[in-house]
Amino acid sequence: MTNQKIKEVVVYTLNAEIKPSDALAFVREILAGYTGVLSIETDQMLNEPLTYMDTIVWETTAQAQAAQQNFEKHPRAAEFGHFFKETKFFAHFQPFQSN
Repeated sequence: MTNQKIKEVVVYTLNAEIKPSDALAFVREILAGYTGVLSIETDQMLNEPLTYMDTIVWETTAQAQAAQQNFEKHPRAAEFGHFFKETKFFAHFQPFQSN
């Protein structure tokens, strides 16, 4: 993989009793503990209002992968299930480079 900016895409469903702003604040708190986060964008699905997509831009592949591998070590990781019902999709993407 290249060490150019990496996009992490996560599609997830919130628990119905959760305020979206609380869940988004939780995600941003978790991500603040990692180096390499350049930006975070959150979008809401049109026909499923409890489903969201986060796009996180990382400086490097190594930083994105380290955050993924170390997520469970975060002091608040055990609270994940309180906010989120289901992770529907999670992947890292690199810029497309044609030959």
